[in-house]
Amino acid sequence: MKKRLIWVAVIIVFVLVACSIENNSLSEEEQEMQEILEAIAEIQDDELEEAYTIESQGIVLGTFEPVMLSGNGQTVTDFVNIPFPLAIAAITHDGSSNFSINQYDENFESGRPSLVMNRIGIVEDSVLLDTSSINGLVSFSVAADGNWTITIKPLIEANDMVFSGTGTLVTGVFQAPANAPWHFTHDGSRNFIVQLYSSRGTYTVINERGVFDGTTGVNFGDDLAFWIVRADGNWTIRAQ
Repeated sequence: MKKRLIWVAVIIVFVLVACSIENNSLSEEEQEMQEILEAIAEIQDDELEEAYTIESQGIVLGTFEPVMLSGNGQTVTDFVNIPFPLAIAAITHDGSSNFSINQYDENFESGRPSLVMNRIGIVEDSVLLDTSSINGLVSFSVAADGNWTITIKPLIEANDMVFSGTGTLVTGVFQAPANAPWHFTHDGSRNFIVQLYSSRGTYTVINERGVFDGTTGVNFGDDLAFWIVRADGNWTIRAQ
């Protein structure tokens, strides 16, 4: 169903292009096109969320020198070695169109997950990078229309059990507490998705859109854990 919606949206984009040329109202139509492209990206992200659940590979807390990559436009990076199976990728992009990143192993076969990011326009996010299935040696295929950076850093230990931030990021690692109700807030206007990574794998705790203020029970497992947050506004996570 979602794939059909994507094709419908693409057709609408072409219709808008034709109308904008005919009516000489490029700025208004371009804005409408941008909104449609953003909606397509969110549908694709939702499909990724549904299709992909990380199996727990073990959370390693340690240090390594950050790996920094940068470029402009469409690029395939050199191979870099990530010593731990899980890491954080801090990503930026200053373009205005589609921005996507896929990861590959040394044979240029996609690891899991192959799609690291798929956004529209300006990006300043931190996401989870899983190289467990490709033995840490990874290259990135980047599609962009602006300058971009990828900085790969190790997971860090959380300072406390009250979490807050803005936009998309991965929190610090903490010792899994007893199962209990947790409270979540978000003041953005788009997707608010919170996933818990623990010894039991990854599952989605919150999947809402727009402003959110609610509580739900969380089953943490019995080992280390961290939160993976997708948002466009300010958010908080804390025990009830």
